[in-house]
Amino acid sequence: MVRYHATEQSAAHDYYMRELGVREVCRYPGFSGVPAAEFEGLAHDLALAEDFLTGTAEVLLRAAAKESKDMEEGREPYMARAVGDFRRIEQLRAQFHAKRYSEVISTAEQLGYPGILSQSERRMIEIASERASEVKTRRFRWLSWLR
Repeated sequence: MVRYHATEQSAAHDYYMRELGVREVCRYPGFSGVPAAEFEGLAHDLALAEDFLTGTAEVLLRAAAKESKDMEEGREPYMARAVGDFRRIEQLRAQFHAKRYSEVISTAEQLGYPGILSQSERRMIEIASERASEVKTRRFRWLSWLR
């Protein structure tokens, strides 16, 4: 997980992007399983963080304060429920068991609070990513054979 630090405070990537008002266009985390793709997604998001890169970090400090308050009050699960993440996680599980691995990745990318995922759910996403990649490779080989 990525954290941004300013002075003695820090904020998680998700909190900071939400406070900037750009969360819906963010590409990190992408759950692709490909490290280079994850870094590309993070680089994209960093371009949206002028406040952190060249500014006063005022927005970052506000995000850090909100995150701290939410964590003290245990709000993350409530926020995740409010934005539909628990429903998405249920969908993700059903998609995984139905072997619809590309859909698992797509659903995981829609999570507003990926921090609520359990270790087994994170592993499920990793496996889905690996299997979706394998399917694409097999499909490409098969299409190449047809030519």
